[in-house]
Amino acid sequence: MDLVTKSKSNTVAYERPGTPATGRGCHRKRGGQRSAGRAVSKPHRRASIRYATVSMCGKEEAVSYLCLDLLWGQRLYQEQRFVLVKLNGQCSILASIDLTLEATEIIELYTARFKIKCTFRALKQSIGGFSYHFCSKSMPKLNRYLKKG
Repeated sequence: MDLVTKSKSNTVAYERPGTPATGRGCHRKRGGQRSAGRAVSKPHRRASIRYATVSMCGKEEAVSYLCLDLLWGQRLYQEQRFVLVKLNGQCSILASIDLTLEATEIIELYTARFKIKCTFRALKQSIGGFSYHFCSKSMPKLNRYLKKG
C-alpha cells in the first residue's frame, strides 16, 4: 500500500548525510535541513525544475514540478519523495512513501484521490446518501447543552 498526501508548506525534511565519518562516535543519521516551502520559492542549486503535461480530472494540464527525495520523521528518519507542484500560480507539496513512483504518477494519483473525495461529498450532500438515522420519533431528543449530573 502506498501513501500519497498533501504536505504543509512548513514541513521540514532533511537531506541524506554526506560522507560517513571515519572517526569514533555516532554516525550522522541526517544531513542538512530543508524546508519544503522554501524549496518551492528557492530551489536547491542541484535541483532542476521540470515541466510536464499531466492528466487531471479528464483534462490535460501543464505543470511545473520539482522532485526531491528527502528524509522525514523524528529520530527514525524515513526517505520520502516530495513533489513540489506549481499549477496556475498555486504551489502544492505532495509527499509519497513509494520511491519508485515518478513525479507525474504522484500528481495523477493525488488528483484521483481528490476526485474520489468530491464524489463522496456530492453523494452525501446532494443525493442524500448516508442520511439514515437509527432513531424513531418516540425517542426524546437529546439536549446537548444540558449540564452533566
